[in-house]
Parts: sequence; structure tokens; C-alpha cells
Amino acid sequence: KKKIDVMEQENDVLAIKTVMCTHNKNGGVQEEALRALDRLALNDEHLQQISDEGGIELIVSTMTVHLRIAGVQQWACAVLERLCCKAEYFEKTSNSKGIESVLGAMRGHPEESGVQEHGCMVLYRLAYNANIQGRITGLGGIHAVLVAMEKHKNRPGVQEWACAALSSLAFDDNDNQKEIGKRGILNVLTAMEKHTKKGEVQIYACLALCNLAGTEEAVCEENQATMAEEGGIESVVRCMQHHRAAAQLQVEACDALHNLAVHHSENKTRIARSDAIEQVLEAMKLHIKESSVQSSGLSALWVCCEDSATVQSKVAKSEGIHQVHETMRVHRNEPKLQALGIRVLLCIELKLWPSRMIKDIHKLVALVVALDASAFTSSDNSAVAQELKSLQEEGSKLLSALDDFQDKKVSDLSSSSDSSDENYSEGGGRGGGEEEQTDHDYDDDQGEESDESEESDESDEWNGERKSSRLTDKRTKNGECKSPGDRKSSRLDGQRKNYCVGDEDEDSDKGSPNKRRRD
Repeated sequence: KKKIDVMEQENDVLAIKTVMCTHNKNGGVQEEALRALDRLALNDEHLQQISDEGGIELIVSTMTVHLRIAGVQQWACAVLERLCCKAEYFEKTSNSKGIESVLGAMRGHPEESGVQEHGCMVLYRLAYNANIQGRITGLGGIHAVLVAMEKHKNRPGVQEWACAALSSLAFDDNDNQKEIGKRGILNVLTAMEKHTKKGEVQIYACLALCNLAGTEEAVCEENQATMAEEGGIESVVRCMQHHRAAAQLQVEACDALHNLAVHHSENKTRIARSDAIEQVLEAMKLHIKESSVQSSGLSALWVCCEDSATVQSKVAKSEGIHQVHETMRVHRNEPKLQALGIRVLLCIELKLWPSRMIKDIHKLVALVVALDASAFTSSDNSAVAQELKSLQEEGSKLLSALDDFQDKKVSDLSSSSDSSDENYSEGGGRGGGEEEQTDHDYDDDQGEESDESEESDESDEWNGERKSSRLTDKRTKNGECKSPGDRKSSRLDGQRKNYCVGDEDEDSDKGSPNKRRRD
């Protein structure tokens, strides 16, 4: 052990490998050597050296010889996981029977949480590759991960990486999604409930739910229904509330809500009845400068609003129109976010929009649509051209809809004004035996004309704001004067969201997980 410690301090990978070969029958030596390699493998140069010097094959061989020693299995899996962080080592690990060795370790030591945790980590990394994903499934990898979750429910590390492994195994594979869904959904939701303060558990649990629900092109309706029935929507909302400051968690939660709602009207209704919409909007407000949060939030709003009047109304009442406008204003140089924002706005009926937002959004969209590709920041010119084309098409639709809506509004006001004038004229022409109009009646008519004039001014100004005369203080029955702020209309009560950030989670969510993303 002392010699291995010295070798580690000298970064001598080759010497540690020599010790392992010389004392290949000694389990204690193998465990210490693997522990040292795990620490050295934090460096990319050492990783390369381990691979070049036949380290992967040696590790797999050691796992086979010392199958009954849990420490050997745990640290061997740990080193393999470090190697699998790099895509160039995927095939080499897979072809060296690394998958079989890892699954053998997990089956041989079901009660050892360290073995299960590191085993799930390796499976999570390897399942990135679609071909390797199929091999893991064929060798019983899904069952091994589910057993680990069921035996170690109180171990956050095991739950975190088991959820991560399920997310990779479920990605873009409908058969795996169905197989995992039978037992895995309940396991994932249990992990979220038991480890509410562990941000990393919540992140990978949301990612697992997202991938288990399928994609827009191939949804898994059985899993979508099961998640909702078992309280999946509420679990996602709770984790968003507990970890408001964790941007990556908010991204995964929004993506989970997106996939739960895709082509599923019942789930959209459930989402509307929960606090999900408010939490998505709060995440967007709190992380306004984070493009990833804005993208996932807008995508979730778009899918939920589509063909759902209930969600549209909820978004409008929760000041969602304002938040979408703010996102588009802050991220004006990102065509993808602009296009997503416009799609959300197109989904919501214009009669639900706050009047004050129509002019502002029209002006912003008109400016964005007029920009050319050089105005957007991206390293991929072809992608920018594609996004810009989509943006211009969607933006033109929205501008046309806004213009038509405003024209109709002006027309309706004009018709109403003409009708009032005609009635007034008829009333004055009856004459004859009728009494003259009193001063009081005349004052009332003047008030009606004043109101109509205000409505016309509102249309001309195109900002929906009432004249200051409508906001002047009025006397109450007790003679007290109330300010405009004190006279909040009862129909607005409860509709304003208090965007106060709650107590921050004592666990800080560090960094973004290295994973594949749903586009």
C-alpha cells in the first residue's frame, strides 16, 4: 500500500500497472491499485495512458478474478466510469467485456451500495451509444438498475445514478421505455419523494421522466398516463419549488413537463390544474439570462398551450404573455428563442392578451423579423439560416394576426359609436309633446360620449392604457379617498404571481450533467 501511494504521488501509471500484474492473485493489492488509478484518472493524460497501456483489459480481468471482493469491483467500476466519460473509450470498454463485468459485479454484490452506484454510473455513460444501449438491455441491464434502486432506496448516490442510467437506456427506444415503465416510473418518483433536498437526484429523476415519456415524434402514451396517475406532474412541480436557484434542474423539469404534455390532452389539463405553469414562468423570470432555461420553458409552454384553452387561459392570467415578451427582448440575438416565443404567442388567443402588451409585442416582432442572419450570434451559419427562415415565417403570421385583431377592434368600436349616434339623433327628433331633455340627462349622454371617445383613443394609441381621467381618486361611502392602487379590481385578485425566491436549498446543484439533450 505504501509503495502504491508513492507511485500515485509520482503519477506513475505504468508502475501501478506492473504491481497489479505482479500481484494479480492478491485482492488487497488490486483494490489499492484500482483506488489509486481512480484518483489518477481525473487527469485526461493519465486516462490516455491507462487506455494505451492495456489498462481497460487489465481492469476487466481483475474483476473476473476477484469477483467476490466488493472493494475490487467498486473501484474497478469507478475507473471504467472515468474512462467512459470520453466517447473514444466506449467501444474499447464494450469490446473488452466491460459491460458483462459491470453487470456481474452488480449481481454479485446486490447489498453493496458502492458497487451499485459505480455500476450504474458506467451503464449511464455507455448507454449514450445506441449500439451499446441495445447490448446493455440484452444482457439484463435494466433489471440490474431497477434492483439497485429497490434495495438502496435511502442511498441518494445510488438513486441519482440509477435514474441517470434509466434515462440513457430509455432515450429514443420505445421498447426500453415500455419495459422500464412497468417498474421504473414508480421507483423514480419514490426517489424524488425520499430525496427532495438532493438536487442531483431531482435532476436525473426529471431527465428519466422526460425520456420515459418519449419524444414528439414517438410518444409513449402508457408511460405518460402512468406518470400522471402516480403524481409525476406534482413531483416535478415540487422539485422546481425546492430548487428554484438551480438552473439545470429547472431545465430538466421543464423538459419533463414538455414530454408529459406532448399529444396528451388529459395531461395538459392536469398541468393546468397544478402549479406547473406558474413554476415554469417563475423559472424563466428568475433565470432570465440563461438561454437553456428560456428554451425549455418556452417549449413547455408551447406544447401545453397547443389545443388547450385551459392552459392558454392559465398562461395569460399568470402574466405569461409579459414573460414571453421579456424573454424575447433579453435574447433578441437568438433566433431559436425568438421563434419559440412567437409560437407560444400564436397559440394563445389574442382576446386573452393584456391590452398593454399588444403594441409592445408587435413592435418587437417587427424589428426581429426585419433582421438578417448577420444580427444573430452563432458558429453554424446554416443553422442560423434555417432558424431565421422559420422565425420570419412565424413572425409574419403573428404580425398579420395582430393587425387583423386590431383592425377588427377598431371596426367594432366604430360600429358601436355610429349606433350610439343614431340612437341619440332619434331621441332628439321625437320632439312634439315630449318634454325637453333635462340637464341631468344631458350630462349622462356626455359621459357616454366621453367613454366612447376614450375607447377610440385606446385603439389609436394601440397600447391599451386608459386615460388618466379613469384613474382619478374617487370618494368612498365614508368620504375617504382611495388611490388607484388601493382600488384593484376584484377580477384581478389572485392573478398576479409573487415571484419571491424561497429559501435556497442547502445543497448546491453543481454544474450541468454530461448528458444527451432532447432537442
